[in-house]
Amino acid sequence: MVFVLARTMRQIEVFSPAKINLFLAVVGKRNDGFHDITSLVAPLDFGDTVRVSKKESGSGIQLSCNYPDLAVDSTNLAYKAAQFFLDHFQIDESIEIHLEKRIPMGAGLGGGSSNAVAVLLAMSRFFRLGKPEELAVLAAKIGSDCSLFLQPKPSLIRGRGERVETVSQEAANRLKDLVICLFKPSFSISTEWAYRQLAQASSYSDSDWAEARLSAWQRGGIDFRSLLHNDFEKALFPKYPALEILLNDLHQALGLAGLISGSGSCCFTICEQAQVEAVEAMVRDCWGSVAFFGTTRVTCSAPDKTVTS
Repeated sequence: MVFVLARTMRQIEVFSPAKINLFLAVVGKRNDGFHDITSLVAPLDFGDTVRVSKKESGSGIQLSCNYPDLAVDSTNLAYKAAQFFLDHFQIDESIEIHLEKRIPMGAGLGGGSSNAVAVLLAMSRFFRLGKPEELAVLAAKIGSDCSLFLQPKPSLIRGRGERVETVSQEAANRLKDLVICLFKPSFSISTEWAYRQLAQASSYSDSDWAEARLSAWQRGGIDFRSLLHNDFEKALFPKYPALEILLNDLHQALGLAGLISGSGSCCFTICEQAQVEAVEAMVRDCWGSVAFFGTTRVTCSAPDKTVTS
């Protein structure tokens, strides 16, 4: 049986947030070839816009993007998400998806996974189909770190990234509205390459240590500046010293703690609003005008920025 849904809605627009990893420990390699991680992830009030609309005739998926270098075929996670949704609910309609990208690609900010989940959420609302548990299954099929974006709140993620636990409200409030400066050099870093470097060196963190650190932070025993940690720095700094140099300069000159997000290459620092101009000046001085720079804040609740027409 094929579903063709009658409705008056022509288009739906969904916000697709970026994320940062405030703590990221890679605690081992699994038998299935993936890695187990333990991480504290915070969604940001900065991201992309995903628009889904229905074509008047035909069937299939048409994907477009304002970034000309982004693949818009079946290799794109947003395309895969739409295909999974149509197949799961046996819908035979022609769908147009447009990604208005702001999150830089190859940055470690979760843009691809966030776009994919935004497509699932948009199509769920567009077709009025999909229970939360059904969308969770589809998200897990798309990618390991997609589950976070179904309810983007400060969360602990474990396993391949599919096990998501929202932090306590008290802990989340300590992150709420933190000013975040994001800065990315002109180059990107392959996640597969970064994991391969850790695997070759067997440079993994102890799982008990990682859990103890996160537990201490949740209890208020340490603040987020002391918590900041990313195992990928061990693999990235030797090959990309510009990352380490800038983060060290920001700490020495402005007393700011900074970190790589995910497997990079985007970095972030947490600062006061009055320090943003000085941070940007240092980024431009070190990495030039081609570097991406933006400011945003941590969000502690999933913002409803859905627009329908």
